[in-house]
Amino acid sequence: MSDSYMRIELEQPWAECGGWISGTASWDGPKTPRSVRVTLKYETEGRGNRDRGEVTKNDLHADRQGYQQFKLKVPKNGPVSFDGNLLSVFWEVELRLDLKGRPDPRETIRVEILPMAL
Repeated sequence: MSDSYMRIELEQPWAECGGWISGTASWDGPKTPRSVRVTLKYETEGRGNRDRGEVTKNDLHADRQGYQQFKLKVPKNGPVSFDGNLLSVFWEVELRLDLKGRPDPRETIRVEILPMAL
């Protein structure tokens, strides 16, 4: 999508397990997307099998340009963010536009998921 603009702004770049990640998504492009989605997802890296998962999705109103708020629920059981020698767990929020006949443009921003406070 040439001449396009996509941005994710977070209220805060972290959340506790069981909490919420919230912010705004904005985009502007030459074509109206078929859909606009914001997703909270994680990925593991390191020894052994890689794992990834999409845990929460919000479908936003699909216009050629938009500015919409979102709120994504963090799973109560994590996994929590971790950057170790043998294993790392990374979380991100992704904004993706579904365009017919073109690769889907996307924007991501890293977030940190913390253990639930006792």
